[in-house]
Amino acid sequence: MNLSLQNLRVDGYLQSFCYFAEIMDEVRQEFTFQDHITVAALNLLNDVHINHNASVIVGVHARRGDILEKRWHDLGLRVPEKSYFVKAFRLLKSKCPGRNITFIVVSDDMTWCRENLFRQGVVCMPPASAAVHLAVLSMCDHVIINGGTYGWWAGWLAKGYVIYYTAYMANGTYFGRLVNRRTYYPPQWIGLEN
Repeated sequence: MNLSLQNLRVDGYLQSFCYFAEIMDEVRQEFTFQDHITVAALNLLNDVHINHNASVIVGVHARRGDILEKRWHDLGLRVPEKSYFVKAFRLLKSKCPGRNITFIVVSDDMTWCRENLFRQGVVCMPPASAAVHLAVLSMCDHVIINGGTYGWWAGWLAKGYVIYYTAYMANGTYFGRLVNRRTYYPPQWIGLEN
């Protein structure tokens, strides 16, 4: 690239796997976590392996908080129902037959998650920084996300199956028109509805 020697600001809603599809390995190499974050994330994952005898760990990012606000709803963002997560759990279990799967949940609304998602094989991540939780999600065998930049990057950095909520950006709304779903979600990701 022939970039200016002065500071540049890139602005806009730039999430698309197309921007770096041809250099994915290089981008993943650049997007590494600082050592103290990596160590903390590995310790959390090790605890899950030991305490739950997990052979497969699936990270679950259940963003709710701000998306429930009227302003985001009016712009077209949607939060999935419990049924989305149940379908995603079932799908990943079918893709890993005979394996002891543990789903670890990261959320900004753990009360809702405890009331709706927790059952055998589903655990809450202990408190940690957002960076440590992102590192944990990116190191999981597979990831379930519902929407947003944080979840998108967790999915993109992870190496296994990624399941996403197809109705995150409602059709006919500001975000529904702004984002081209064919270039937003990598083609190998699996979309599910409620």
